[in-house]
Amino acid sequence: MPVFVVWEPMLPTDWYRPTRPTLKRVSDPHAVQFWDKNHLIAAQVKQQLQHFHKSDPSCCEDGGHLWDMAAVYPPGVNWGEAAPLFDDGPVYRIAPSLEQRVSALHAQSIGDQALSSRERQRGEKRLKGDR
Repeated sequence: MPVFVVWEPMLPTDWYRPTRPTLKRVSDPHAVQFWDKNHLIAAQVKQQLQHFHKSDPSCCEDGGHLWDMAAVYPPGVNWGEAAPLFDDGPVYRIAPSLEQRVSALHAQSIGDQALSSRERQRGEKRLKGDR
């Protein structure tokens, strides 16, 4: 499951891209971390949330920029095709519910893969029986 972490300058101390100690706060080896100096990704996420929710995001806005929030998207969708399954913040407050949502989504994905594998095996058995 891909994880994207976007860092942006929001605090007076955020003049430069994050240093190694800051980047190490996210320990997931699958995480890809970005520096978004001009808030371009935050603007796109905000626009997407407004489109799908028909309102402004319920949290995490400062100076018109989204920050300190998490969004979980359905597997296999392209950007802008679907609303997040979960979006909220600030991250420190929603971390437990975020972990639950991600774990459930991961378990569902594993179950779907197992089901797909069994269906494929049944199809192969049927093909062999037709010979």
